[in-house]
Amino acid sequence: MQRLRGCVFGVMLAAGAAAQTITDYPVPTTVSSPWGITAGPDGAMWFTETRVSQIGRITSNGTVTEFTVPQPSFGGGPAIDLTRGSDGAIWFGVAANLGRIDTAGHVSYFPAGAGPQGQWIKSGPDGALWFAEQVNRIGRMTPSGQYSEPYIADIDSYFHGLGFSPDGSLWVTLSGSPPDFTNLRHISLSGKLLQEFQLPDTLGAITAGPDGAMWFTTSNGIGRITASGTITFFAIPTANSGVYDLISGPDGALWFTESKANQLGRITTDGVVTEYPLNSAPPSSCSAASFGPVHIVTGPDGGLWFTEECANRIGHVTFAATAGKLAVGGTSPAQGSGTSTTFTFTFSESTGWQNLDVVNMLINSALDGRRACYLAYSVPSKTLVLVDDAGDAGGPYAGSLALGNSGTIQNSQCAVTLVSASGIGATLTLTVAVTFQPGFSGNLIQYLAARDSANNSGWQASGVWSSTSQPPAVPILIGSISPGRSIDAAGTMQTVTFTLSDTKGAADIGIVNLLVNDFIDGRHACYLAYVAAANTLLLVDDAGDAGGPFAGSLVLNGSPGTIQNSQCAVSGQGSSVVTNGNQVTVNLALTFLPSMAGNRVFWVAGRDGGGGSNTGWQAMGTASIAIQ
Repeated sequence: MQRLRGCVFGVMLAAGAAAQTITDYPVPTTVSSPWGITAGPDGAMWFTETRVSQIGRITSNGTVTEFTVPQPSFGGGPAIDLTRGSDGAIWFGVAANLGRIDTAGHVSYFPAGAGPQGQWIKSGPDGALWFAEQVNRIGRMTPSGQYSEPYIADIDSYFHGLGFSPDGSLWVTLSGSPPDFTNLRHISLSGKLLQEFQLPDTLGAITAGPDGAMWFTTSNGIGRITASGTITFFAIPTANSGVYDLISGPDGALWFTESKANQLGRITTDGVVTEYPLNSAPPSSCSAASFGPVHIVTGPDGGLWFTEECANRIGHVTFAATAGKLAVGGTSPAQGSGTSTTFTFTFSESTGWQNLDVVNMLINSALDGRRACYLAYSVPSKTLVLVDDAGDAGGPYAGSLALGNSGTIQNSQCAVTLVSASGIGATLTLTVAVTFQPGFSGNLIQYLAARDSANNSGWQASGVWSSTSQPPAVPILIGSISPGRSIDAAGTMQTVTFTLSDTKGAADIGIVNLLVNDFIDGRHACYLAYVAAANTLLLVDDAGDAGGPFAGSLVLNGSPGTIQNSQCAVSGQGSSVVTNGNQVTVNLALTFLPSMAGNRVFWVAGRDGGGGSNTGWQAMGTASIAIQ
């Protein structure tokens, strides 16, 4: 591959152990009480406003948009907790229903039995929404609105929290009447009780830790339980601090909120606790019960985001190793097809967008500037250049456009118009209209890079685009992948779905491959093969040889267990294969491990049982995996 002059290759930096900055952003609507918070499919954070029936959206630079959540005709209160669903929408609980809001702000409701408590809603490894109900039961809802109750407790209980383990099973904390006052329960996705533990303290949130164990909050501490049932408790230095939510952080430790002490806490996997007071105190009107931070999550920017209910703020933690550095935000749309579209690219420099020097956009089937649609925007001169067919970033160029000037620049691959370039805070947003030339077609990857006077982000895949081309003259075709772009922290299980079709019928398909990596390289990758004849999923080991040895295998559908290499894990629970006519649909309950942090490409390939037809590798989607 030709080296691209003018752009420096690099890797994303890991987050440091200590917090560098804690920034507070006020919510525009006063006394709105932000509570739940989650990372959305658009790279922004979404949060509930419990006193005003609104859901807010906040970008990485602190810009807030608020959406009114109309009350359903059946009545009910405001949304409390929320989570991102496998369908790319945000889901929340209202009375006896789950609500769904898409990124445009459209809201719909679905009946949900006795109704969610609203404080704990999670997206499961099976692609469904799981939630604690008002009564002693756990509810489940598919993205299409199908409701069921997989689990009903045998005591008059109240569920405090729920979380999914690396193997795809469910852990819940609940309290009931003596002698079963406090329970920790391990449940399969089919609703079977696997383990039960009675504990002496009140329990709250529960989450999978970076060490593979489950971690949970107590009334004034943190607990840890292994798969074998060994339980350890860790005390918190500040007494009666109101430990509430708990998540696996981007730095290999766990972070939690202390709502009564107005602090964040950090605990390493060996039990070392550090506490971080927030920048400013809430108003004097705040009660001790709702004093400081409530819910906390890891954002796609590798930082922490949390809500401050009574103070009416959203908090953001960045880390020492990423402060003052560059980041590639992403591409919109991140997936699509056609001969022309308008792309919006975002880049950031934490000391201010004005400190960016050059940002780069390269669209090609591989990271190669030759015969590509290769663009560079100079921030100081406000000028966009298009590299010529030879692909040398140092020039000569096919053309240039100054911001504010009309016109089009073109090479043999694309014609481009500079629509706009603007900056707010740390973020630069660049919008260009692109028309692909007839000879430049197929599955194209959008690579982004940025540099300032001293640093560079390295090239990162941010999206895929299929320009119009004649379908290959083979019976097997790759259909689609969902999500087309995922944004998750390492260790978060998600459902990845992709389809293939065969004009000879689904039974003709022999092997289906998924490869997740920077390039088409099976080494140190998440490299999977579904063998249709054996109904078996194989995970290639770190050495990357498609012929084996393998890191593990699973018989689908519904097989228990997990297969794992150093890059990813796949749970049998939530993974499946469905055939319908000429189409095969593969659903994988997939977890990326910390070694996969960064931006990765999803490649899909398929061939028939006899090996006569092969689709070849095709870039179908991208994933942004938060720093470990």
